Amino acid sequence: GLAATGVDAIWPDVPIYFDGALSWCDASAWAAAAFRADSGLELPRTADFTNPVFRRYVEWRHRNLAGFQLDIAAAGRAVNPDLVTFVETVTMDYQYASLIGLDGAQLRRAEGVSQVWEVDILGNYDGMRHATASDWICLISMYKYARAASGGKPAWAFSYGWKADDASLVMAELLAAGCNPYEVKSPFKDQSTDTAMRTRMFGFVAAHQERLFDAVPGASVGVYHSSGSRDFVSPVQGSGMYVNTKPPAGISDWWSFESSEESCTQQKWLGEFRGTVKALVYAHIPFDTVPSPGLDAGDLSRFRVLYLPNLQAVSDPEAEVLRAFVHGGGTVVVTGPAPTALDAFGTARAEYALADVLGFSRADPLPAAGRHAYGAGTCWYFKDLPGLSYLAHTDAQSAERLLEPVRAVAPPAVSLAGDRRIHLELSRFGDDIVVQLVNFTQFGESPAPFTTTPAACTVSLSIPAGKQVTAAAVSSPDGASPAPVPVGWKMSGTTVSVDLTVIQYSLLTVTLR
Repeated sequence: GLAATGVDAIWPDVPIYFDGALSWCDASAWAAAAFRADSGLELPRTADFTNPVFRRYVEWRHRNLAGFQLDIAAAGRAVNPDLVTFVETVTMDYQYASLIGLDGAQLRRAEGVSQVWEVDILGNYDGMRHATASDWICLISMYKYARAASGGKPAWAFSYGWKADDASLVMAELLAAGCNPYEVKSPFKDQSTDTAMRTRMFGFVAAHQERLFDAVPGASVGVYHSSGSRDFVSPVQGSGMYVNTKPPAGISDWWSFESSEESCTQQKWLGEFRGTVKALVYAHIPFDTVPSPGLDAGDLSRFRVLYLPNLQAVSDPEAEVLRAFVHGGGTVVVTGPAPTALDAFGTARAEYALADVLGFSRADPLPAAGRHAYGAGTCWYFKDLPGLSYLAHTDAQSAERLLEPVRAVAPPAVSLAGDRRIHLELSRFGDDIVVQLVNFTQFGESPAPFTTTPAACTVSLSIPAGKQVTAAAVSSPDGASPAPVPVGWKMSGTTVSVDLTVIQYSLLTVTLR
């Protein structure tokens, strides 16, 4: 009916299993019949992760909701082949997807369906104004997940703000992660945070949209987001959306209920995933997220190193793709006490799915750490959770252990001398190398009033053999004009270096010939 009216698109508004009154719904007669038809099992009556039937139900709900969205899209396209279904998706990389069933990555290859990612902020009436440095890492992780889970489609994402300055910083990070901004004042959907800020930011987007959205990612490092491990590894209460669970005095409508168990530092899978992200961001190593649903060899083809944080629940097809990646010359970094020990439904395997890649079996003593050659590639293993430790404590030892494989195998073509809280992204557009920089240097590990503190840094790039630098320019939405401003550069051998100061966001373009 809607498609026949001539509309261009349909927006299903957060199609989830609603948890406002009752968790782990739907347990209706028609849901029971659908679950029985799909699995041959009776729908469980209690939420119990030790029950294999309940775990099957958790996994089934993801596919059931994905099928519902595909049915909406198919019905619309049957009337209008050009109709697009935009699914408002509130679940990101964190645990909430397990509870409400909406796994956005299920649709990344689907035609005619795109997500609108509702990336929530700390406070509905405060935005990110009292974020810690680690809270910003969580936001980076969410936007990186949105970009990856959108596949080859645009990643339209909410850019929430409370005042102009926090709104522009959120939007800067959204752009750096490769998403397409939908700027709104929190918690509304029909108001701008600040019209002058919006005009300035979207003017910058219009001036540089090719470099923002058409450039080829420059990361050779991937971080694997395992939907199965998210669902079934050490399930606890709380979504884990951010680190800081307690709002400052006078701030209402916070993301959490002030329970520390809601923090991602208390969640063993998510904390390890987010801590790996933090280690890479703070080391200025470009990376991309790799979602698990529908994983194939093409998803990994451009990576040299793939992190598998606390990877426990894997399907047989997943394991085969990961095995082939290592055999063909890739490096994987596996962490956690039960590496690939569970199947896709969280049930214990008789043998690790990647025992041959790991170089040890369930019958062997679990090593504290190890390195094993497999085919042309290598598997690094850490029994503990260095990512979780780094997320919670920012301890250098954990970061160094996590980053050693990258530095040994795939040192990045870009480096940054400056504060570790500058987020760096690398891409290539034609003859241009594009470096995006977002400045979070004013944030510490305790909430403080929002400010903007310009940060000086030096970006260095390894120039490919046979290429010469012909120009360098910096663009930014922070000033009066988004136009590129030429900047000087220095050559040392095959490395070019550029000094610059980042207010909130800078886009550096180095042109080669």
